[in-house]
Amino acid sequence: MAYQFCNLDGPPRSGAHWAAPTIVLDMGLSGIADTVMLPYTGYHQFKHRNIPIRHKQY
Repeated sequence: MAYQFCNLDGPPRSGAHWAAPTIVLDMGLSGIADTVMLPYTGYHQFKHRNIPIRHKQY
């Protein structure tokens, strides 16, 4: 959502993807998805602990 807010507040761009109604719709849907997914991911993190991050060996 922060990225889309920056798109609304930044310099104008061309194309349908950068239109204000499209950005506002995407922000709304992202907010709903984040709100719905947060309890699910919190539950899985509590149940399975943190996911170990594996770094590539160079």
